[in-house]
Amino acid sequence: MPLKLYFHPLASYCWKVLVALYENDTPFEPHIVGDGASHETFEKLWPIAKFPLLRDDDRDETVPESSIIIEYLARHHPGRVALVPADADLARATRLRDRFYDLYVHE
Repeated sequence: MPLKLYFHPLASYCWKVLVALYENDTPFEPHIVGDGASHETFEKLWPIAKFPLLRDDDRDETVPESSIIIEYLARHHPGRVALVPADADLARATRLRDRFYDLYVHE
């Protein structure tokens, strides 16, 4: 069963995950979250109701937050492009840059 991504197309944090999925041709079902039934379904999966959210039914995992989703994809659904460096120190440095841009530059 493919992964399910709950997102909104105008949310830049969602695009981080979309880029990772498309870069590795990872199959997924897109679920655009809006008003009504789509939002109710989304809130049942993640009561905080912030997107993006990845649902992996095969592993029974619900993964929130763009950076965490990308790390999850790198570990459990790797593709031809390494999304996270294999070296732990390089991975930490990459995570720091990612968080810096998300928390200080992007805002």
